[in-house]
Amino acid sequence: MGKQQPTDGDIQDALEWARLRLTELGFFETQDGLRWAAAYGLVRSVWRNGLIEIAHASRPTSWRRTLHDGTMFARNTWLTRRAFDVLGSDDQFRLYELEDLVLDRDQVWPGCEGTLTDFGWGFLGDIKKHAKQRIDMLAHFEQSLSPDDFLVFASAPWFGARDDHCEFSPRQRCVRSSTAPLPRAPACV
Repeated sequence: MGKQQPTDGDIQDALEWARLRLTELGFFETQDGLRWAAAYGLVRSVWRNGLIEIAHASRPTSWRRTLHDGTMFARNTWLTRRAFDVLGSDDQFRLYELEDLVLDRDQVWPGCEGTLTDFGWGFLGDIKKHAKQRIDMLAHFEQSLSPDDFLVFASAPWFGARDDHCEFSPRQRCVRSSTAPLPRAPACV
């Protein structure tokens, strides 16, 4: 039997919980704080917690280059900035713009001399499938939720992030995930 679909009440309860967490973390205290949290959540959901992690952890092959931590961090940073920009767009297909960026096999990644093809060889089909499924799911919720509720929903994937994954707390990771200066980002803990 299939999974039972969440009800509107379940979704509203989850959104209330997420708003509480975002409030505790100070994201509503600064301009664009919620949008930064949502950008980080989108990247975590669509890219970071996908099949690229298996490629990242795998030994290189004659076709797949080593995906070092620094390369992965640079890519995550770049994508988070792009996700922030996408979330500021009024384009009704804006999430598919993010999908195109994530899945572009020819674009040289900022800060390195490689592409998705170079670092993801052997996992490219699964990476594509994962990203497309996540974007389609997010697009569904973007249509059914208010704009603010969608940003809260999109931010949720990083709430359970381990604080010891890198030197930053989850809020600092979200805030520092831009290569450009931020407009008065949430304070770091």
